[in-house]
Amino acid sequence: AFIVRHVFRDATTGDEFKVGTRGAGRNLGAGSASTGAANLTIPTGAPAGIYRLRVCADPGTGRVPEVDETNNCRDAGNTTVI
Repeated sequence: AFIVRHVFRDATTGDEFKVGTRGAGRNLGAGSASTGAANLTIPTGAPAGIYRLRVCADPGTGRVPEVDETNNCRDAGNTTVI
């Protein structure tokens, strides 16, 4: 099964912290997409800053063998200020 990880990524430093996850089904093939809702929680003590939501499929688990492991994440266009 695929796991989708949601993180906030600092727009300046690139530092990240996890804000949620959701399942994405079993058979997410190359070039396909998964849509769904997720509850995101900003951790207590998260540093103030300007962040961009980043969503990653198969985040660092290696559960899905791929030729290119570097194309599993996408950043949102808008930023969020904490």
